Amino acid sequence: MRLVAASISRGTHDIARLVSEVPEAIAQIHSREGVLTTLAGGALLHAFYNELEKLFELVASHLEGFETSGEDWHRRLAEQMLLEVPRVRPALMPAALREPLQAYRSFRHLFRHLYALDLNSKRVSSLLEQLEHDWKVIRISFQKFEQAMLAIATEMEKD
Repeated sequence: MRLVAASISRGTHDIARLVSEVPEAIAQIHSREGVLTTLAGGALLHAFYNELEKLFELVASHLEGFETSGEDWHRRLAEQMLLEVPRVRPALMPAALREPLQAYRSFRHLFRHLYALDLNSKRVSSLLEQLEHDWKVIRISFQKFEQAMLAIATEMEKD
């Protein structure tokens, strides 16, 4: 539990570093629309969701034995993070983030499989703007989860 909490803390810090670049990426896309700025914004969104998914995977594998197999494991993993697992863990993310998480996951898939010239700068800009709002909710969720893991660890140590 303490390892999961420490990993969440470190991952949250890493994601915060990425998110701190979002305002600059948005400004660049608006002022210099082009392939390079769109790619940079897309790469930021890609990295953001990758880091989230690493933490989701850590929680699911350490606490639930989740296996990353099957074609839909990315979707199943994200859905699992919205669920409370009684006597194991609280939900990592609130249900209100279902659609935004799906949008970031879908974009990440698109980014990996599209040609650079096919990226839509308006879509990238819109997701980056949404990310600033969503990150506030996600960060608080990670902090609450970290606190819950530490509380569970403390209770386990008493026994």
